[in-house]
Amino acid sequence: MLYLVSYDISDAKRLRQVSSLLRRYGVRVQKSVFECRINSEVCKKMQRELHTLCCKKDSILIYRLFPCEKK
Repeated sequence: MLYLVSYDISDAKRLRQVSSLLRRYGVRVQKSVFECRINSEVCKKMQRELHTLCCKKDSILIYRLFPCEKK
């Protein structure tokens, strides 16, 4: 499955930690956006790890993407 992860982190240290964590799961496509080709169990693990790093001021959005069907 393909997930798109975008984030807005208010603290420079946490920003580096989140970026480093996401590099283990996917590929950076923009400064604060990653594409992650992972299964749902790995996505849950990634979410738990992200949750431990972030605070209420931070924003992390994870979108599951579906391929378009060709006609």
